[in-house]
Amino acid sequence: MAPSLEFEAQNVEKALNAASTKLKKSKENLKYEIISYGSSGIFGLVGRKKAKIRVIVEADKEQPEQRVDVRKKQAETISADESRLKEETIVEEAGQKGREVSPEDAADRFKEPREKGTRALRKIIDCISQDAEIVEIKVNQESEVIDYRVSGGESSRLIGKRGQTLEAIQYILEKIVNQKLEKRIRVRVDIEDYLKNKEIKLVGMAEKLARKATKTGRPVSMGQLNSHDRRIVHIALKNNTGVRTQSQGHNFYRKLIIFPKQKKTDM
Repeated sequence: MAPSLEFEAQNVEKALNAASTKLKKSKENLKYEIISYGSSGIFGLVGRKKAKIRVIVEADKEQPEQRVDVRKKQAETISADESRLKEETIVEEAGQKGREVSPEDAADRFKEPREKGTRALRKIIDCISQDAEIVEIKVNQESEVIDYRVSGGESSRLIGKRGQTLEAIQYILEKIVNQKLEKRIRVRVDIEDYLKNKEIKLVGMAEKLARKATKTGRPVSMGQLNSHDRRIVHIALKNNTGVRTQSQGHNFYRKLIIFPKQKKTDM
């Protein structure tokens, strides 16, 4: 099978341009197959996929003498690049010695995505609530998490049945905030302390079912939970020596099972 390279871009045309530049061939002379045409997703934010093509790389027909000469030039180029890289590394390390990242600099890294998230959250609330003008949004920074707390307005409409609207808002907002970031930032949205109160109830239920599993010696299910709720239960029972927790399934909502640990018997 002939060697090949794969290229990704927003669409097939841009992927071909990238291949043409990389291989130094015109697009008309490229032999390729389209793996995926890509998709713009929902509002260009969620479910977006890049186009992908596979290009056949044909070996250049050249004389043995030419190949030797090319290899020699490549070796010289690599050697020169390595020397330059070492010099740049030494200069960079010398410049970085003694320089520490202040808390202000670390917080500033979140400034733009934090403000972007605030603007997006305000627009989402404007589309859902009729009393959006009286809604207050407070933003807190906790380590690698941007925490948005919403109060006022039609909170029940923003939360939705069983918190499903709030869940959707948080999902979309996290996609918007992380749209162009290399390192993912966690986003949390709470409305009128709904999530805070729900967490208290979840922990209480988890501890109650853990006692039941330990007493009966049988696994107990907490039902279908989203990733945020599953994380709360896993953390709540992490130090419980009598049980272990496990998520089952592959969908967004997964069943969480509490298993009793088998007691060690003396031989």
